Amino acid sequence: MVAAPPAPELIFANWREMLHQLRLGRGLKQTYGEAIERYLAYCLGNGQVVGVASARGFVADALRRGLTRDGATWKEALNWFFQEGRKRSVPRPEGVPSVGQADTGRTGWESRLIERLRLQHYSWRTERTYREWAWRLAHFVGGRGLESATDEDVKDF
Repeated sequence: MVAAPPAPELIFANWREMLHQLRLGRGLKQTYGEAIERYLAYCLGNGQVVGVASARGFVADALRRGLTRDGATWKEALNWFFQEGRKRSVPRPEGVPSVGQADTGRTGWESRLIERLRLQHYSWRTERTYREWAWRLAHFVGGRGLESATDEDVKDF
């Protein structure tokens, strides 16, 4: 069995609303928003887990590739994202994962699906529906495994 990827360090779904409330200049808010959006897209597109380590790698990669000249502001934006995200997370006793972190799927493919859906800020009900349909497809495909499903399998399903 393939080990499930680690859960995101935090899920901060309403970060745009919180950013809008900050007392920053319009240009700085836009730069923060761009940095965070690009970081989340980077995680999604590269199979990275949302966390401090991937954020550091993202900023280093963005500077190396010339995606931004203002690495310091992007670092500030991502620091704000993680600090505010942690503040807004539901407090829980040490060692007890949140419901979202605890429910990371039963298989590797389901864990990857969950992470993608959560990075895109889907609601819990939408996530649950997508997972139910994915399991139906997995049962339809049978013992071959969902990762080996072909376009024909999906059409037949």
